[in-house]
Amino acid sequence: FLYNEGSQEAGKEWLAKATGKEVEVRKLFIQLQIAHQENNKEEVNSLLTEIGNRHLPSPLACIFYEWKAFFNETENQYDAAVDNYRIACQYAAGGFAYHRITLMHYHQLVTNPMPAEECLKNFEKAVRYGNFDTIQSLWYLYGKSGREFQNTDRGLYWLEKGVLYNQGYAANELGTYLLENNPEKAETGMDYLDKAMELKFPEAYLTKAWYYFKGDMLEKNISKAQELLQKGMELGSGNAAYQLGNLYEQGIGTENDTPDYVKALEYYEKAAELGYLPGYERCGLYYLNGYAGEADMEKCLSYYEKGSSHGSPYCKVELGLLYLNGNGVEENEETAFTLFQEAAETEYIAGYYFLGRCYKYKWGTEENPDKAFELFEKAAKEEHIQAMAELALCYEHGYGTEESGRKALLYMKKAAEKEYAYAQYKVGCYYMYGLEGILRNYDEAFNWLSKAVENEYPYAYLELGDYYFYDYTNRDEEEKAYSLYQKAAQQGILMRD
Repeated sequence: FLYNEGSQEAGKEWLAKATGKEVEVRKLFIQLQIAHQENNKEEVNSLLTEIGNRHLPSPLACIFYEWKAFFNETENQYDAAVDNYRIACQYAAGGFAYHRITLMHYHQLVTNPMPAEECLKNFEKAVRYGNFDTIQSLWYLYGKSGREFQNTDRGLYWLEKGVLYNQGYAANELGTYLLENNPEKAETGMDYLDKAMELKFPEAYLTKAWYYFKGDMLEKNISKAQELLQKGMELGSGNAAYQLGNLYEQGIGTENDTPDYVKALEYYEKAAELGYLPGYERCGLYYLNGYAGEADMEKCLSYYEKGSSHGSPYCKVELGLLYLNGNGVEENEETAFTLFQEAAETEYIAGYYFLGRCYKYKWGTEENPDKAFELFEKAAKEEHIQAMAELALCYEHGYGTEESGRKALLYMKKAAEKEYAYAQYKVGCYYMYGLEGILRNYDEAFNWLSKAVENEYPYAYLELGDYYFYDYTNRDEEEKAYSLYQKAAQQGILMRD
């Protein structure tokens, strides 16, 4: 009853009815699990104390210390967690405990972490003690980490071991590796994928669906791809649900190849229900803009808040923008600043950009030109278009850095070349009026202002109108100025920015 939704109370009633010396301690462990699920820390600590005072047979003592270690981890008490996992291993050599100990050492969460090579040996030991989930860590470290100890053959060895123990992850990864890297073993690779599907590993259905979608390893078959994604979703894959939503959004495999946004949203919501972060992100976007009907700010906020709580930097930034603009929520620049900061801490590019703007425009924090420049620079290095423009403005005005017309033009032109209308306008102005170290160039000014006008940047109408009106290059086309001035006026632009 405890594991069936809606029957928790009934489960607790049956648990209370269980009596007898043999079940007393086991009841305490079940109550401990319930307290953990209900996030009742006080009850958890009380039960741990009570269980710890009992005489426990070795298997239960092992479980007890594993629980203690687990709760240490939730409180970031990693040294204590390692100590308790080691005690658990004294009662029963458990692969799970070895895996957790090694993971904390590898990520250097403990005071004196063991070397990475030693961690690899311990991960292998965890598999030998029966924790086959550790194969996932071994394959990443040996096959994908790019570290000095990477050894693809050793990684493949462990994947093969995983297949022998009917581990779906191993079969899926081994099949994918052979299909992508050993064309002569494509048939074997496909057999491994089928094995993973037999083992009900959800991601294997996505992998095979992708091959049907691409049409290289298998004959292209969209309906077969959709069928496999549906099965993957039914097995609990939020990614599969998301990919189905994406197909409907793009109109792939739909009637008349027409996008079906209502159906897309249905699958995005299923992806979110299954805990897949991009599902929260897409649902929030759909409800924000009303892609599948009318906009619904309440649902938009709900999805962005859930996505943020699960660690999505995209949701944090989008939620921050809602607070910044008072869109669907009460305007709160401090909350926006905190959300942008959290996103930036995960190295999310848009987080860098908006946090930089907070420091520049004093949104929820004090102005800090140095931090703003640093953040714009980080985002610009990752090709964030608006950040490139902001970085150019920093160099133009000497904001947080030394003034440099050459660097201002460099970064503004990078943004302009990516069709950012504001940047095209600014490059046109740089060439029109000159800049420190940059000579006027009316032909270049005309070209960039024309591009900005094509992209309907309002101030560009006024600037290009002046270009024609004052006839800088003897075009003798003053009459073209009027329509440009008219378009500028229609958008309320009466003087230069």
